[in-house]
Amino acid sequence: IVYIAEELRREGEVPAYDHEVFGYIPPEEDISEEPYMRDAAATAGAKLTLVAPDQEAVRSAIPMVVAAQDEPFGTSSILAQYFVFDRARRSGLKVMLDGQGADEILAGYHGYFPVVAGMQLRRGDLRSFATFSRLHQSEFGRRPMSWASAAAQLVLGLPGAARAARWARSRLVSGSHGRWPVNPIGPLSQVVRPELFAATSNEASLPSTLNDLLREQVSTTSLPALLRFEDRNSMAHSIEGRVPFLDHRLVEYCFSLPDTLKLSGIKTKYVLRKSMASSLPQSVLERKDKIGFRASRSVTWDYAASGRHSLDENQTHWEKLWLRENPVSSLLDSPDRSDAAENALWRIVNLKLWLRQFWASEAADSGSGR
Repeated sequence: IVYIAEELRREGEVPAYDHEVFGYIPPEEDISEEPYMRDAAATAGAKLTLVAPDQEAVRSAIPMVVAAQDEPFGTSSILAQYFVFDRARRSGLKVMLDGQGADEILAGYHGYFPVVAGMQLRRGDLRSFATFSRLHQSEFGRRPMSWASAAAQLVLGLPGAARAARWARSRLVSGSHGRWPVNPIGPLSQVVRPELFAATSNEASLPSTLNDLLREQVSTTSLPALLRFEDRNSMAHSIEGRVPFLDHRLVEYCFSLPDTLKLSGIKTKYVLRKSMASSLPQSVLERKDKIGFRASRSVTWDYAASGRHSLDENQTHWEKLWLRENPVSSLLDSPDRSDAAENALWRIVNLKLWLRQFWASEAADSGSGR
């Protein structure tokens, strides 16, 4: 989008406005995409503004983001997006282009790998699975799924096979847009009351093709939530966000393409990479890892630690109903500092903030017998 916008400017097909791009960068290098941002901006001749809010700014903004979103959100990346729009507004922008939707219509998430491997096994295509698994292991140092998961996929009647496949798909929309699925269920089970972990239905059918899965992501499980987050964040700053990848003509065309033009071996968004081969910098074009849009890990840990006493209290009726005692301290005091633990802590903190903003009066109502 950045490159094509500049190309249209050069050719006089759109007005020659200043070309500005904005990107959030966390302090942790392993989850920062700053080098790719710089390469892309330099190739397109765009002015790059990097957004890196300090801890105090983040602490102050969190209640405002919770209010703007109007419902709990599963990852702190929504905070990072809020600051990008804030910086753009202060630069005078009223309309922005965004790349939302490309991963869903062109298979960009690495979370698709185990799902695709499962599809190959379920249709008995062992040769394709072996090739795909070998490529995955050579590039990422691991197989797309464990031997136990592979066996479950081969025998559809094996208890848990369908559930395991659906778990892999659900990771795509619950904070795992990065290099490997993040499963917060373990840490959450320590602080959420056990009755909330009741078994869920296994009735939904499994997708048989990658395109089937992508349609589900576009229409139901992933994109609607991501677009809602963006709309709330952009409108909080009076900015109109536009998403060219979701022009209905492009979406319809992409869904007419075979799976192999989207995921070729372990190369994601294959047709897009091929179409931009003469334009994009090689660092972007040949990139194989997938960090995704992630906020600094310190955002969650710092905010939870700074408000530990208040956040530990289960103040509202719903907190008392859903959470164990001292849920925040239980996670803060644990030696676990994994991405899963961070994600679990964010969900608890975010839920509490949302309940206190919007549902605090329910405690009084329930106490009075309403």
